[in-house]
Amino acid sequence: MTRLPVRTGRPNRDGRQISRFAHRLTVLTGVPVSLRWRPTTSPYWFGKDWQLVWSNGPTIARMRALAGKLAGHTGSVTVEHLQWSRCVLPSAFGLALIHNVRAGLPPLGDATSCNELLAQLDEIDYPEHGSPRDVLLAERLTRLGNHHEQDMLDFLTRYGLPGLGEGPLAPTSNLALLPQLQNDAHPG
Repeated sequence: MTRLPVRTGRPNRDGRQISRFAHRLTVLTGVPVSLRWRPTTSPYWFGKDWQLVWSNGPTIARMRALAGKLAGHTGSVTVEHLQWSRCVLPSAFGLALIHNVRAGLPPLGDATSCNELLAQLDEIDYPEHGSPRDVLLAERLTRLGNHHEQDMLDFLTRYGLPGLGEGPLAPTSNLALLPQLQNDAHPG
């Protein structure tokens, strides 16, 4: 059996080792970490390297620090040659909008655009964490905004938290008609 030459100058070629490493990061952070085999971004190497990918959870800087500590216990993984990709999900964006409104700020807070708020969230560890009620409202806002940040912002700006089910949306005089309207819509 012929063996192909192994490049000794390029670490992280063993998929099993790097897969175990990603699993250990998943356990350590509580966030699913997956792998992609991607073209490298190094100007000195034209080839492919492993990219660690996760959503929300720790920032890239925090994940690199945790990976560095973990790599000391995993001899065949070299953290310096890994690529990193973190995505802030729309639900975390919605949660930030809700948090700002609850704090008495405009939905974007001190940001001037959705992209600026997303950039701020890139620097926050675990942006998806909040109170159970706010997480539920953020999920509703995400669905109502079709997972688009600008649509979520527009909805929250127009209807506020009552539009998500937090407090009365209609004047209280109209709420008395709600049971009758429901009965009319669904005759028994």
